[in-house]
Amino acid sequence: MKNRNSYKEDKKGFERDYYKEAIRYFKNAKVELKKAPIKKGFYEDLKHVRGACSTAYMAVLFAINGFLLQNGVPKKELPKDFKQILASLKKFSHKDGKVVDLFYQIYKGLHIQGYYIGESVVEVVKEYLSKAKTLIEKLSGERI
Repeated sequence: MKNRNSYKEDKKGFERDYYKEAIRYFKNAKVELKKAPIKKGFYEDLKHVRGACSTAYMAVLFAINGFLLQNGVPKKELPKDFKQILASLKKFSHKDGKVVDLFYQIYKGLHIQGYYIGESVVEVVKEYLSKAKTLIEKLSGERI
């Protein structure tokens, strides 16, 4: 398995590796979520929900890194925290303010609500996964 730092910057199109990893993580998140039993519109096993939310959030981060690399940000200068990610997205997605808003919603929904708090409402979790899918597709230009 590749880690975040194993991608070679000298390889032409190496940002595509980040997009491929984003898609792989997103698909893994969906598989993990299917392991959580549902009863009356609520997930009964939050372990699988939290795992799926954190994996989907990581997928979004891979897609963002690919997008930033594609826009000329050196690998060593990729954002390391939430504020840096927002600033970078604002700078490079200036034509589309929806990207920043969508990332903020994903951060709040998947990372905070889904992973830390443990959201159990099926429709809410699925909505945030859908937003993650939309952002990954928008940044990568690929369909999941």
